[in-house]
Amino acid sequence: MKLAGFLILVAGSGGYGFSIACRVETRLRQLQELCQLLLMIQGEIQYRNAVLEEAFQAIAGRLDGWRSQFLRRLCEKMAMASGETLESLWRQECRRLRKETCLNGKDIQFLEEIGSQIGSLDRKMQVTTLEYFQLRLSHAMEEARQKKEGQCRLYRALGIAGGMLAALVLI
Repeated sequence: MKLAGFLILVAGSGGYGFSIACRVETRLRQLQELCQLLLMIQGEIQYRNAVLEEAFQAIAGRLDGWRSQFLRRLCEKMAMASGETLESLWRQECRRLRKETCLNGKDIQFLEEIGSQIGSLDRKMQVTTLEYFQLRLSHAMEEARQKKEGQCRLYRALGIAGGMLAALVLI
């Protein structure tokens, strides 16, 4: 009976450590997806001469998951013509992403900054701004990639060790 309790406690805390490690890996993947999204927006503006709403609609149709939902909701709000600026609408959707993705507060703040820049510029400046944000994002991804392995290993080990320690204390 004690052995079963010990195993359950170790498995539960180990699973928690593995789930945190999984979030770290998912965040890195989502940062890569965000970089791809910025590149797609840039391409739509630069090569198709699309305005932002058209670019968002076209890209949303080619993507799935959180990026597609983000752009679709943004387009719906823009179509309502409620008098709100793109920056305001973008910020609302970024806050929603905080709950739906593994992006952290710093990532969401970065994403909000993008929305505050691209809505009020001409096409050439939009493209330049998107290139700048892609560069910043690539640096953030490299930093996350360097930290990922160590963090994942640490979270997994702490989860298992924490469970063993708790089990030993309870025995």
